[in-house]
Amino acid sequence: MKTTLLLFTVLLLSFQSFQQNLGLTAGGGFGRFYDRNDSGGHFFSEYHKQNTYRAGLEIKDIRLDTSFNFKFYIGFEQYGGDFFTRDGGNGGSSTTQGSITKNVLDLQVYPFNFRFLTHATISVGLGLNINIANRLSGENSSWSAMTNPPGINSSKSNLKDIDGFVKPLNYYGTASLGYEFVFGKFILEPRYNVLLGLSKEFEKLEANAKSIRQSFTLSLFYKLKAEK
Repeated sequence: MKTTLLLFTVLLLSFQSFQQNLGLTAGGGFGRFYDRNDSGGHFFSEYHKQNTYRAGLEIKDIRLDTSFNFKFYIGFEQYGGDFFTRDGGNGGSSTTQGSITKNVLDLQVYPFNFRFLTHATISVGLGLNINIANRLSGENSSWSAMTNPPGINSSKSNLKDIDGFVKPLNYYGTASLGYEFVFGKFILEPRYNVLLGLSKEFEKLEANAKSIRQSFTLSLFYKLKAEK
């Protein structure tokens, strides 16, 4: 984690002479977990949404040349949700039910940033979040049939006792749509944001559950350099 933060800081400093606008971003929305498995047979999954909150520091309009316009973001986010997954076969089954609220450090880079209608903006990029702390509750229960001697073997485990259940790092794609209101050297930009998880949030779950989140944010920027 310290290495990632150091590399991100060095990257921002290396672009210092090019940076245009520095700002603060805050907002909230909602999200939930999801998987691409079809429920049916022995598999079933269900997820419920939870509110999300985010705040951070952003540098945008970093121009390496006339073609590329970068944006970087570092901040904190809280998100999570309820989950229920079940899978197995005729000889046994495993079920996990729980709820989690995660507090993470977000690092985002947007290599694709466009303006249209003069002040409307579209940004597309990638992000990485680092799990700082979480509130996890729930349990896993399983059973399996035995033939010698015949019988049923069953067990229950608290999710907090399962080592490595919550993954420490997650990757995601992100995009936003916004509009800039310019007041001299200040820019006020409301945005609609979407984050789609590209890596699973949990280990030892019956499904490869990922996260999808939507949020509305408000960013206040100060122009560090006049645009040419």
